[in-house]
Amino acid sequence: MIDLSLHKTCFDIDSKKDSIVICKDLHNTSKYILNNNSSFEISKIKIDNCVFKTEDGLKCDYLLKSIKQNKTEHLYLIELKGKQILKAVSQINETLKKLKITNQSANNVFGRIVPTGSYSPDTRSKEFKKLDEKFRNLNGNLKCQTKNEDTI
Repeated sequence: MIDLSLHKTCFDIDSKKDSIVICKDLHNTSKYILNNNSSFEISKIKIDNCVFKTEDGLKCDYLLKSIKQNKTEHLYLIELKGKQILKAVSQINETLKKLKITNQSANNVFGRIVPTGSYSPDTRSKEFKKLDEKFRNLNGNLKCQTKNEDTI
């Protein structure tokens, strides 16, 4: 994985043991919640227009990193999206590549797409299934739902 410590200004939260970490878009129309019941150290890193700039191409909005006893346990790639789910799939997929995330990056790697409103995405598309398989190979999964929330 690339060295994110070179991008400290992109860290919204760094090594806090917050019980709840929230990622939301500028208009507060969609949000992702991570319930940190295990009191892991959490880093919330802004990917879009911080770690990677506009000219770097597609990328997701946030990366959440949970650490326990100096070992990365979980990575969450978060894309807060309207209704363009296939674009969100591409953004997360490209971020996986750009960050060079592998099985050695964390014990579990997850992708989370948060559409706005009551939009019901078609998660049966070839692209979605292919990316979900990538996350399963990283001991995680890909989810797309309006009330996207995880607990660690």
